[in-house]
Amino acid sequence: MNKFHMRPRRALVSVSDKTYLHELCSFLYKEEVEIISTGGTAKVLEKYNIPYIPIEQITHKPEIFGGRVKSLSFEISSALLYRREHFQDCVEAETQGVIPIDLVVCNLYPFTQSCSAGAELDVLVDMIDVGGATMIRAGAKNFSSVTVITDPMDYNDLMNEWMMDIKGISYKSRKHYALKAFSLLASYDLSISMELSRKFNDRKQVGLGLEKLPLRYGENPHQQAAFYFFPNSLVNDKSWSQQITQDKLLSYNNYLDVDQAYKCVSELKTIDPKLNHVVIIKHGNPCGAATHGELLKALTLAWQCDAMSAFGSVVSISETITEEVALWILRHFIEVLIAPSITETAKIILKEKKNLRLIIRELKGKAAMEWSARSVCGGLLWQEEDEGLNSEWEDVTKEKMKLEFKKLAPFAMTITKYLKSNAIGLFGIKDEGKVIAASGVGQPNRLDCLKRLAGPKAMENGWNPQELLLVSDAFFPFDDVVREAKKLGIMNIIQPGGSLKDHEVIKSCDELGVIMVFTRERHFRH
Repeated sequence: MNKFHMRPRRALVSVSDKTYLHELCSFLYKEEVEIISTGGTAKVLEKYNIPYIPIEQITHKPEIFGGRVKSLSFEISSALLYRREHFQDCVEAETQGVIPIDLVVCNLYPFTQSCSAGAELDVLVDMIDVGGATMIRAGAKNFSSVTVITDPMDYNDLMNEWMMDIKGISYKSRKHYALKAFSLLASYDLSISMELSRKFNDRKQVGLGLEKLPLRYGENPHQQAAFYFFPNSLVNDKSWSQQITQDKLLSYNNYLDVDQAYKCVSELKTIDPKLNHVVIIKHGNPCGAATHGELLKALTLAWQCDAMSAFGSVVSISETITEEVALWILRHFIEVLIAPSITETAKIILKEKKNLRLIIRELKGKAAMEWSARSVCGGLLWQEEDEGLNSEWEDVTKEKMKLEFKKLAPFAMTITKYLKSNAIGLFGIKDEGKVIAASGVGQPNRLDCLKRLAGPKAMENGWNPQELLLVSDAFFPFDDVVREAKKLGIMNIIQPGGSLKDHEVIKSCDELGVIMVFTRERHFRH
């Protein structure tokens, strides 16, 4: 890769959006850059008396088919694609008389705008840009030598860098512009796919340009659904589809629960690699979770957290499914079981459960740098995955948390991350294993999560409240949760902090003898 600065001497300018075109090309002309241009762009340059070379003088062919073919040529593609730092490419370019193009300024036909205007099919087809997309892709592929600008809002940055650095455009900037170009192309192609699927009345072909796996059904049986694989995800090894013991496909809801269970167990394993971890998910929430030195014990403890909810659940374990584990599974109704590996004997045993979906895949790495997406009306919400925990906690009350609760905290905080907001999790030690004692999730206010759900459930299950650790996924705006915890007998609390009334909450804790730790990191899950 050519990582040096590059000062363009020859530019190809062909744009549909003429915004700031005059300013940019005037600048290029003053900087003695040779400009090659096409059709409508050339007319703007003529208007402002900016010299240019018509593209047909480079291609030696005229524009034909109503402008459908004008830039597609050996001469243009070669000038963009040959690698300046590659000896053989340079020899071949000289032999073929190829003169390099160092800068591409191009944007695409306004397909999306035509869709919004209700254009007919023949008009939309004409708005599918081929030559422009080819120039952009070629230049962006060769970003080590070529600068590609697709957004008029970037012209000013380009000119500023050019004037400030006599060496030219940096390798960092070329990479930035190339990535922006590829993103434009991806968005453009998706827009074409979606609009033509509507015009052709063929919804099944809308695939985001990604490989897909059909699902049994969507969130409800009357809804169609599919799983689209991100092609270069660090955790995309297609093993979601490697289901060993059943004929039924996974459903949309199965995948949501599988995702939660798999990621939660993976995080627990990174926190404590020496122990065995089990997470049971039902309708998007951990209803059972346990960590123990023995896998079968962890599985049993997790199931006992809430056996009623665990019925028909998704279970993820951090270790190999052995014969002993498989025999335990036979005695319980589980929809989906996820594990990193399985013995041949265990595989034979589990074939008896015809409706069990078994997924074998390696656990997710500590920092997979995943993204999460959710559809909303008219688009996608896109965010970084909430990976890991903040390692720096702050004791904020006069009395400090005992070591036994601090050792429980990473497990408890990880499970709470996967509870739906608002979330209150109660955690304890049982038979030498860390477990979830009860939880309150999905309520409009945090007090109800404790007062009406988690607290009563923990008492019903026979827990000593003084042995429980309370974890909240977000801060306390008031001291009401603290006072309710004290009323229940719960004396140890972990929460992110960050409320305007933190000082009042801490003061109440000190008055009531409640111990509190701030994590300084919120973990909402909506």
